[in-house]
Amino acid sequence: MLFGYVLSGDYTTASHSGPFNLLSSNYSALVDGKPGVKTLFKQTGAVAPATLQLNFSFGGAQQFEWLLPYPYLMLGVVNIGNARMEDAGTANQLTPSVKFTVNGRWNGGGAKTSQALVGPSGYSSAWAVIRKDEIVGGAATSTLQVELTGTFNSGVQAAFGNFGIGEVVIVGADYLPLRSVTQGIGGLAPTNRASGNLPWPLARSPFRTVNGVLAPESRADAFITPIHNSRNYMQMTAMAARKSGCVIAPYWRDQGTAGPNLTVLNNNAMMARLMSQPPSLAGSATENRYSGTFAFEELL
Repeated sequence: MLFGYVLSGDYTTASHSGPFNLLSSNYSALVDGKPGVKTLFKQTGAVAPATLQLNFSFGGAQQFEWLLPYPYLMLGVVNIGNARMEDAGTANQLTPSVKFTVNGRWNGGGAKTSQALVGPSGYSSAWAVIRKDEIVGGAATSTLQVELTGTFNSGVQAAFGNFGIGEVVIVGADYLPLRSVTQGIGGLAPTNRASGNLPWPLARSPFRTVNGVLAPESRADAFITPIHNSRNYMQMTAMAARKSGCVIAPYWRDQGTAGPNLTVLNNNAMMARLMSQPPSLAGSATENRYSGTFAFEELL
């Protein structure tokens, strides 16, 4: 599992270019850690496909910069459009091609491209991953450019006259070696019943849940100085509890490969929050190996 922390509002400037007007008052909702709160745009012409370019600059010590032991950098654009799960596979869903470009040392492998798709939660998102072994040089990464190319003026978008983007993500991510993963659905609509036993379902949006059991790891990786990650597992848990949200990908590549499988990644990556119970970390004094549990629920 890839596991990172959301950097809420951690940018200095933001802008966009292309045949689009910004309908929201600013870009803050793109980096607020709330993928369900959208920044709204409107295409100004009928050209299709069109490219919307989002530009961000960062100042100071960024989490994905000063903790270079991070083995991965995760990039994402979450909740694109205004359509619902029922519109999956139709012109009402926006599934643009997406290109992520960062500057500096994390750009050793060049721009990363992805194809937005409608995941299990019903909204369109695109994700990419940069590995630490692609880092070249020492120049700090201080800008992120996201280009979305697609047909934005069709279906539900044309009816509304606008479309939204929930979140743009750039986070340093660690790798959690899990020996088991359990995924489920939370928030299923409860049903009240009136007199005569008439059902009245309450409208709620289901969300994904992920529970992972950590493979037995060394004492160093568990709670001292990690060998393979930027933080030990106890530090990861404590930091995640302080943040507005996390980014996780329980499945993101094919077995035995180093690079991501984008279809697997886009179907499984999500913004989430660490649930209060578990996590836990338990050790074996005789074997000097440590395991634990992590539980997440999706942010919508």
